[in-house]
Amino acid sequence: TILTLFVFLSGLWLLAAFSNHILHRDMERVLSDQQFSIATLLANEIDREFDNRVNWLNKLASTFSEPLKQRPAELQALIEQRPILHELFNNGVFVTGLDGQLLAQHPLSSAEQPANAIDSAVVAETIKTGKPGFGVPTASARFEALVLTMAVPIQDDSGETIGTIGGIINLGKPNFIDQVAKTNYG
Repeated sequence: TILTLFVFLSGLWLLAAFSNHILHRDMERVLSDQQFSIATLLANEIDREFDNRVNWLNKLASTFSEPLKQRPAELQALIEQRPILHELFNNGVFVTGLDGQLLAQHPLSSAEQPANAIDSAVVAETIKTGKPGFGVPTASARFEALVLTMAVPIQDDSGETIGTIGGIINLGKPNFIDQVAKTNYG
């Protein structure tokens, strides 16, 4: 009787240990899949926000072509008249010429001049390739935060790049990434 009880209890113990192992492995797989899904969802949302900003810059780049070539003095007024830019880029917007020199910027206040945060490598790459350029978040001592620069080419009617229009996102101020990060996914 004792031997039968011992065999029975040993079998139950082995069955419990095996079930625990399988359950643990399945839970790891399910949690891993859920985390991957959430990371993909967040990455897609951030990608969509970047695409939205690039699309707005591209739309505006097409309207800036003629003033850049013929009336560069009007560029400042054109930037200031586009409130959507100031909502999308919390640290300012800028227009550069083909040589990378700043032609217009907003805001103009000395406390927040975007000229000091413009990533010249992004502008140079955008001019060189004729494609949108994105910088890496860079620490800015002036703003005491990370800033991210993006730029798109301004092209003339023949498709030649004649300058860039871009924006700067201060990651230390409220921005679209904060909104994505605050979303609770369970």
